[in-house]
Amino acid sequence: MGLNKDSQLGFQRTQHSRHLSYDFSLEPSPVALPLAEPLQTRVAQVACGRAHSLILTDREGVFSMGNNAYGQCGRTIVEDEVACGQDHSLFLTERGTVFACGWGADGQTGLGHHEVSARPLQVGGALSGVEVRQLSTYGDCSLAVATDGRLFGWGNSEYRQLASVTESTQVSRSTSIQPEEPPGGQGRECSLNT
Repeated sequence: MGLNKDSQLGFQRTQHSRHLSYDFSLEPSPVALPLAEPLQTRVAQVACGRAHSLILTDREGVFSMGNNAYGQCGRTIVEDEVACGQDHSLFLTERGTVFACGWGADGQTGLGHHEVSARPLQVGGALSGVEVRQLSTYGDCSLAVATDGRLFGWGNSEYRQLASVTESTQVSRSTSIQPEEPPGGQGRECSLNT
């Protein structure tokens, strides 16, 4: 439930017309997905940005809804995990590769530029050749955890989110963020609690 001016909650047909959708929803409502096998397919994850949503299914890929002004509703990639920033989206494939699309003004797509990307492209930089197991993004800062526990970040750092590796407030390429060695030398391991 919430605002739906951009159909980010799906098409919520009004009682008066099957062609009009409500601008807001005051109670939980079902979202109709164009599933080929609706009885066998389950929703695995839902992620929401400012005015867009991503729905990851266990059998039929990802469905996107809402405002696509910056390409944040990218399609055509088979994903294993999804994450929504304010106006960008991240996709993790089954092979541990990260793709991004949407508004990149603060470098939050990690594509090496500050432009809009209307379709998902592979995130490079320090993530090149790294197998990722987990993604997280909030606002305009993005993080990824590799299968070996290393942490990577990119995007907006105006509140010093990435200050351990850069003084820059906008990081457009993924950068390795090495956590400090814990007392006793027990190794480094990262996990994102979202």
